[in-house]
Amino acid sequence: MPEDVTVEIGARPVSGRLAEARYKADRESLRGRTQFKAEIPFDAQERWLARILLKSSQGGGEASVEVEVTPPGYGRWDLLLYHFPFLAVGSLWLKAFLRGRKRSKPALFNRARR
Repeated sequence: MPEDVTVEIGARPVSGRLAEARYKADRESLRGRTQFKAEIPFDAQERWLARILLKSSQGGGEASVEVEVTPPGYGRWDLLLYHFPFLAVGSLWLKAFLRGRKRSKPALFNRARR
């Protein structure tokens, strides 16, 4: 990839309620790979048209894609974070159930011997 590559992201709602805004992507080098990162402040959860524009001394190009904007979150950690209270209550319930079962066994065993 040429060193003088510039990347811009153009974004606009599919509904057409806003004009396209362009954002410059910054180059990041990670473990021998090069990637570009741009933060786009979406103002609504809806379908957006994203255009990726590449320019360099060797030429340029463009690609478009529709994306569904969703609220921010913790990604894969959301599942663990939101299930933690239910898992905690479930484990306490299981612990209490097993403890109660251990107490009731000797009492039943003693009744059967009489």
